[in-house]
Amino acid sequence: MCSYWEITPELTFESLINDYTKAGGKYMLETTAYELIMGDDGSVKGVKAKNNIDGTEYTINAKAVVLATGGFLGSGEMTEKYLSDE
Repeated sequence: MCSYWEITPELTFESLINDYTKAGGKYMLETTAYELIMGDDGSVKGVKAKNNIDGTEYTINAKAVVLATGGFLGSGEMTEKYLSDE
């Protein structure tokens, strides 16, 4: 058991990923979802995604979909704007 002061964002994220994978989820790095799979009722039923490294494409059907962003490092324009010394 951790005390309040020992809980860091890294520990929280690690716990989330561990719980997710124990429940059967697959954590996919360097993978971009490019299309939502919609049900007839307008609900999101999954995603189509592509691995940015090897180009593998995935169709992922799911009961629930969580969309999360990875930051702005994939955008040269935003990287220059926010990380440039100029």
